[in-house]
Amino acid sequence: GTSTLDLIWINVICPMMHLYGIRQGRPGYCDRALQWLEKLPPEDNKWTRIWKQTGMAAENARQSQGVLLQIRDYCDQKKCLHCRIGHRILSTSRGLRQTYP
Repeated sequence: GTSTLDLIWINVICPMMHLYGIRQGRPGYCDRALQWLEKLPPEDNKWTRIWKQTGMAAENARQSQGVLLQIRDYCDQKKCLHCRIGHRILSTSRGLRQTYP
């Protein structure tokens, strides 16, 4: 269906186009790949749903990819205090206890 096709664009076509642009020294391809990600809907998965609960929902696929990168580089590494978003979440009165029951 449509969501499967979107996932192929998000996880295969756009990254390959971006990589091609980098390898060939053609930044226009990188820009085009990022523009496509901005036009695609955000991924809907466990991590983007958790992120949405914090009040920071991704508006497009580029942002949802950023969420996944953020989780890999900061959350999974338990570097919350080195991350502006993690720091914000930890410093709110709501905190993570309501996000992760």
